[in-house]
Amino acid sequence: MSARQELSKGAEMNNATPKVNCSVFVQTLDEEANIAACLECFKWCDDIVVLDSFSSDRTEEISRAHGARWVQHKYAGRAAHQNWAMENITFKHPWVYYNLHTDADERVPAGTGRGDHAFDLRPDAGGGRL
Repeated sequence: MSARQELSKGAEMNNATPKVNCSVFVQTLDEEANIAACLECFKWCDDIVVLDSFSSDRTEEISRAHGARWVQHKYAGRAAHQNWAMENITFKHPWVYYNLHTDADERVPAGTGRGDHAFDLRPDAGGGRL
């Protein structure tokens, strides 16, 4: 049995999700209706960062309850926001998942993060894809 299979089997027995050493970046603004389901999609990740544009609802409370780190920054357009995040947030890992549409109302496919995919979006890494 491979290490991956052992990890998956152990997680199933403990009703837990194995964690992947990967940082995830999610953008929000007043997403209390969506953020919990979004963060559930990333329960395989051991570093979730929510970049919020000063929500006035319960987005922060829900995000923190799901173990996400909370950062706020004024929204100045998608590219500027993402660039600010990559330049100013200290992610736990050099592997950071985000794409042009990772907002709280979107989901990643089931099975993502099981070790079948790798992605590295650091500027010096030449990009990557999921």
